[in-house]
Amino acid sequence: MELREENKKIEMFALQAASYELHTTDGGTTVYRSKKPADQDVQHHYLCAHCYSSSKVSILQPKPERSQHAGFFIHYCPQCKNEYKMQKVPFHKLYQNVRPLPH
Repeated sequence: MELREENKKIEMFALQAASYELHTTDGGTTVYRSKKPADQDVQHHYLCAHCYSSSKVSILQPKPERSQHAGFFIHYCPQCKNEYKMQKVPFHKLYQNVRPLPH
């Protein structure tokens, strides 16, 4: 019975995995990205490459306390806690909280 359940899990992951492709982010990290859906209003979402290699689907989440680092938005995996540099932070957002120096 355990073997059948394990095979079922493998088959289900294979079906889910067919909806994703390898993607290199602007920050140079490798993640799995959802393939472009037919509905153009739906945005891509990203999976943790580490968890994916272990047959787990874990959607990357924006890191709230440190959303920007070295000019990139940071996302993290809720399962394994890996962090990923994602898209570049737009120039105007990089400096929105910086106050001018007093003269």
